[in-house]
Amino acid sequence: MKKVWKALRTILLVLLALAVVLCCVLEVYPALFDTGASHPPALPSADWMAALDSSLLLSEINIPGVHDAAANETQLRLMTKCQDRSIDALLLDGFRYLDIRLGAEERDGKPDLTFYHGFLHCLKDIWPWSEHLTFEDVAGDCAAFLKQHPTETILFVVKQEHGSESVREFERLLDDHITASDTADLWLLTDSIPTLGEARGKIVLFRRYTDDAGLGKRAGIYIDWADQGNRPKEGNTPGVAAEEKETFRLYIQDRFSYDAESKWQVFTDAAAVSKEPGDVLINFLSTKGTAPYGHPYHYAKDLNARLDRDTAGALSGWTVIDFGNAYLADIIIKSNPAGLTGSTGQVTEEPSEGRLFLWEKEGFGGDFTLRLKDDGTYTYYEGYLSSYIGMGKWTLQDSVVTLYETSGDNKVFRFATDGDDLLFVADGSSEFLYVTVDDGDRFILTDESAS
Repeated sequence: MKKVWKALRTILLVLLALAVVLCCVLEVYPALFDTGASHPPALPSADWMAALDSSLLLSEINIPGVHDAAANETQLRLMTKCQDRSIDALLLDGFRYLDIRLGAEERDGKPDLTFYHGFLHCLKDIWPWSEHLTFEDVAGDCAAFLKQHPTETILFVVKQEHGSESVREFERLLDDHITASDTADLWLLTDSIPTLGEARGKIVLFRRYTDDAGLGKRAGIYIDWADQGNRPKEGNTPGVAAEEKETFRLYIQDRFSYDAESKWQVFTDAAAVSKEPGDVLINFLSTKGTAPYGHPYHYAKDLNARLDRDTAGALSGWTVIDFGNAYLADIIIKSNPAGLTGSTGQVTEEPSEGRLFLWEKEGFGGDFTLRLKDDGTYTYYEGYLSSYIGMGKWTLQDSVVTLYETSGDNKVFRFATDGDDLLFVADGSSEFLYVTVDDGDRFILTDESAS
């Protein structure tokens, strides 16, 4: 009997060890992904649409997007993790097209909308047992972003990813969530592609399902397409497909079961499609590979590197990627034709361009100085005892100067212009590292010229 128990104990220990190894492979290893490490540090492009003509249709703008936007923390993340940055960080990076995958889930005795990748949940935190990410969580992040960046818009492209509900039931559930949410006034509900002027400060709803509930414009813009998971083989269309929608033609490339080489070929082919201004081109760079269950990270690492070195301004339409970061968003933003975009640090009014400002109070062991440079970047020193140099990009919009920090965390600081000086705006601003700056504190323009 002792031998039997010993053998059983050995088997149990082996199974436990295998379970630990499997957990590490499926959960711990993917949590360490950082595609940004392979790119140079990049300034966030939180206000890049401010430089665009408001009369442009959204379909005329080359817009950076993210596939499975909420899938940065997921269950079984080796196969389901598609981003390593949260949605609020991706918006600051410059991404405006969000691929939204929702499903109905019973919570507190009533149906709720939560995020899925396939049949697995997207989570609020890194732990596999974390709370499920909800529609309200992400809608709140979008609203907070647009409050601070009213020149921007967000393309909220919804797909029913999971659940037994009919399309009609799902559509009504989403409509109820939008109507009842604190963000209800921020949604642009229409059935045609709007201009940027109409969409500024708004979340534009797109839907990848038919309007079975008969909601009309409240249902959003219909932009669904036939599944393109097929692999390259004789008899199928290997590249971009064209589909006629209610008010525009959709050109779509979403071949998500291709190897990296085939995917890059169809991606570049789709980018070269000739279309009318009112037509929409959506071009996915994401793929899971040819295996039944893919591993998005390694394909993204290869394909995102090609996006960096091989595109040379040849992009077009809405480019949707896995594992997005500010550097890659900037490549897509800069692919817009000359004259559509400019430096977000470019100002059209005085004062503060290329000047040094001094905080009216005592900094950390000395003067707290802030320098806004002519190229749209800035630096600040909180005092002589501080070894920290704050730096990043600054913008001026409606007499409010906003600093986007890249030297540390993704901090944001806002200042109102007052004559030649700047007044700190605490609402919507982060905290400085070593000093506490109160709402209304003055940063005084000095006589020193910018170097």
